[in-house]
Amino acid sequence: MEISDVDWFACAEPGPARSIPLRLRELRNATDDGAAIEATHALHELLCYGAVTVEEATVPAVRILYTILADAEFRWNQYVLQLLDTIACVDMVAESDSGQVASSSLGARVRSEIIDGLPLVEAATNSEVRDIRGAAIVLLADAAEDSSNMFERFSAELVQERDPVVQADLAYAATTCCFRKLKAAASGSCSAWLDSVLAHPNPAVRYRVAQRLVELKVEHRGAALLPILQSSEAEVVQKRLFRQEYM
Repeated sequence: MEISDVDWFACAEPGPARSIPLRLRELRNATDDGAAIEATHALHELLCYGAVTVEEATVPAVRILYTILADAEFRWNQYVLQLLDTIACVDMVAESDSGQVASSSLGARVRSEIIDGLPLVEAATNSEVRDIRGAAIVLLADAAEDSSNMFERFSAELVQERDPVVQADLAYAATTCCFRKLKAAASGSCSAWLDSVLAHPNPAVRYRVAQRLVELKVEHRGAALLPILQSSEAEVVQKRLFRQEYM
């Protein structure tokens, strides 16, 4: 789907109907990192304001974001992947796979668009660009329908991975698969693994796992997560063990 294929005034108020296609074009035609970040951040505000809601226009916009992602000449895939992940994690989208939400609901329709594009996300996990690969791993974990297999996959890949930043993304993704999707059913099988990653020699792994547990409001054997975050953060910043993000 191309930007011009959508009747934006049929799915958005006049202001956003003008701004969304404009910002999508700015993103697609960005010639530097700053322009790509600015366009992505503007789309964040238009499509998933505050990461708490989605709009009717988010449905076609997700499809167009995947079109942009598929363009071999586009250079800013990491920001598109990050924006798609933010959309996928909005509660009304993430919770639409519970079986208790009508498939015609807005959240379910947005999630359907996210799922349809996952083959492109899977391909991006093999990127040679660290930021693209890491963003793809996180999105795949947040959107995947088979979290059990994904946990096994990401935890195994973490053992083999040598890039410390990608290690952190794999650990974050595996934690997501344990708790955000499988919830209590997975907590027992994850306990030993969590013990190991919360004591991992890579501070970025410790930080990202503790961060994810705090986000998910999960307690792990009484582990003091705040001290883990505080003790690892300085080293993560000093060694620049993080990806650049649009937010």
